[in-house]
Amino acid sequence: MRKADTKIKIAPDILLFIMTGIIYAFIEVAFTALFGETVSKYGTKYASTIGFSSLYMSIIGGLIGVILGRLNEINFISSRFNLFFQSLLGAVIITLVELISGIILNLIFKFNIWDYSKYPFNFLGQIALARSILWFFICPLAFWFDDLVRSLLYDAGTPYSLFSMYKKLFNFKSVNMDSIRAKM
Repeated sequence: MRKADTKIKIAPDILLFIMTGIIYAFIEVAFTALFGETVSKYGTKYASTIGFSSLYMSIIGGLIGVILGRLNEINFISSRFNLFFQSLLGAVIITLVELISGIILNLIFKFNIWDYSKYPFNFLGQIALARSILWFFICPLAFWFDDLVRSLLYDAGTPYSLFSMYKKLFNFKSVNMDSIRAKM
C-alpha cells in the first residue's frame, strides 16, 4: 500500500502570500494596540488594546512576503552575501513597496491607511527611516518563515533556527567580494 502524500499541493508563493498577509495584519493590529499608532481622527489611547489594520495591508504584506521569499531563494544572493546584506536589500525592497503603495493608496486614492509625517526623516509621510530600520530587523524573521514553510510543507531542506538567523545577522565574514568580482 502506498503512503499517502500529506504535503500541501498549493503553489508555495500563493500559500506564502496568504500566510504572510494574514501574519502581517495580525502584527499590525498588535502594534497599533500596544503603541496607539492610529491615523483616525480621534485615535486610540496608549495600550488601549484596540488595534487595527486594513485589507490592503494584508495584500501588501502578502506581496512583500512572496518577494522576500523569492529573494531568500535566489542562489546568487544567498551564496555570496551574508544575512546583513540580504536583510538590507530586503529592507530597501519593503521600503520601496511601502512608498509605491503609500503614494497610490494614501495620496492618490486618499485611503489614509498610514501617515509617517510625524516621524523624522520621512518622505511624503509614506516612508520613514525608523520604519526602514524596523524592516531590516524583520527581514531575518521573514527569511526564516519562508524557509520553515518550504521545509515543513514542501520538503525543501532544513531551515536554520530563528535564533541562529539573528546571530548570523551581524556576521560579516561570509561576504566573498573576490568571488563576486570574478563572476562579473
